[in-house]
Amino acid sequence: MVLTSSPIISVSPVTSNVRLGEQFTIDINLDSAQNLYGYEVWLSFDPSVLKATDINYTEYLNEPTYIWHSETNNADGYAALAVSSRLPAEAKTGGSPPPLATIQFKTIGTGTSQLHLYKTILVDDQTMEISHETVDGTVQVELVPGHDVAVTDVVSSKTVICQGCSASFNVTVQNQGIHTETFDVHLYANTTLIDTQTVTLNSGDSKNLTFTWDNIDFPLGNCTIKAEAIISEDIDPTDNTLTDGTIPVSIKGDINNDGTVNIRDIYAVAKAFGSKSGEERWNPNVDLNEDQQINIVDLFVMAKEFGKTR
Repeated sequence: MVLTSSPIISVSPVTSNVRLGEQFTIDINLDSAQNLYGYEVWLSFDPSVLKATDINYTEYLNEPTYIWHSETNNADGYAALAVSSRLPAEAKTGGSPPPLATIQFKTIGTGTSQLHLYKTILVDDQTMEISHETVDGTVQVELVPGHDVAVTDVVSSKTVICQGCSASFNVTVQNQGIHTETFDVHLYANTTLIDTQTVTLNSGDSKNLTFTWDNIDFPLGNCTIKAEAIISEDIDPTDNTLTDGTIPVSIKGDINNDGTVNIRDIYAVAKAFGSKSGEERWNPNVDLNEDQQINIVDLFVMAKEFGKTR
């Protein structure tokens, strides 16, 4: 009798050494596949050290296939993928590439994160589970040996901003180098400077800055929101600027950007009336004065502009 080893699902590379702010990819591999028709893999990580940006299926199984589940969750720190072949595909046998999945990460904190495989399932073409083993991985994140700051996130409070009203933007900056840094952060709408803030960060620290754009005086159409961190020396200046994509600018009160202030806008205010930021009925587009609550002030602005068009 010939003894065969169990299939092994493993993280590759097993050990990674990367720098803060760096992007990298790991593979989830399978060797010695026998009569494989589907699989499910879950990988946990430390969300204070790593951020999963994508998970991809790499056509490991025989076609046709169906992706049942694909997810990255950075609040709880896991990524998951479930895939199976479907008729008339035959089962897969053999240990050749590609990997079962690839996962892209960005480092957001220093320290060590285990890449732990759990809830892994292999099934054959009779839906019977295949016994297997797993091998975890480890990522060590270190500071950049020099001056290095970065803008890591830009988030708008609204999906539509109105002329004459207010909007806020959260900008996250990080000191990824080994020196304490004091630097300016600029926020732009296209090339128009909205505001500047000065921040001091110790090595490895991050800070969230809130910029408020009051009495918006900007042409109708799309504008691009961009944040930029400025220091005189930077080892990696490519991450000093980050955009939040384009945001439409509409006339005052036109919160759905359909070109007119009408009953749809009034209804949106009425539906969210009395709510505050974070509550279930909250609609940030309706908060025209950016005071984090929907009240008579927002309703009055809407009523005053009712019937106006571009």
